[in-house]
Amino acid sequence: MKRLLLFIISFFALQAYADSRSADLLTRLSSKVESYGNYEVNFSVAVQGQRELIEGYYVVSGDRYAIEVDDKRVFSDGRVRYEIDNDYEEVVISRANPASRNILENPAKAFSFLDGNFESVYVGAERFDGVACDIISLKPLSREFGITEITLYIDSSATLPRGIRYRIDNSSITVTVKRFERLAALRESVFAFDRQEYRGYEIIDFR
Repeated sequence: MKRLLLFIISFFALQAYADSRSADLLTRLSSKVESYGNYEVNFSVAVQGQRELIEGYYVVSGDRYAIEVDDKRVFSDGRVRYEIDNDYEEVVISRANPASRNILENPAKAFSFLDGNFESVYVGAERFDGVACDIISLKPLSREFGITEITLYIDSSATLPRGIRYRIDNSSITVTVKRFERLAALRESVFAFDRQEYRGYEIIDFR
């Protein structure tokens, strides 16, 4: 009985340590990313069950962002989101979703998990894409995020994101961060929609 009690106490002590460590890592990661101000991220995306990798990059300035993936461009001034599809010559306009943590929907908040909407647990350390990383498991407390679980890989030496995996039901999407670089001030035009630039495109406005 005494041995069982000691096991239970030590188990909860380990859980508490894990939660404390994940909270500390998330705080340090958030502070590091925010300290960059303006930054660019090059990444690749792997979808479970598909062999082909998708390459892309994005830039962030505050709550504004611009993403380039294949022949598509998505950008936001923090309030409105514009999705440009050059293949179909189409522009989709919608309200920005500041609550989203999806790196392909709202990269400005992709590595920010300090708002109490996620339960975090430190999983351990392993190599990801050849880099030693600390791993954190995040589970959303609300279904509105549309994600079952997020696995975050943090570069142990640089305290910068190295990868993130989204599990949605029985499938997953893994984003590998190839480069995370600080930038100088970005031009306002990067986040602004110029209708003249897309003359002839179909405009679909969901606002």
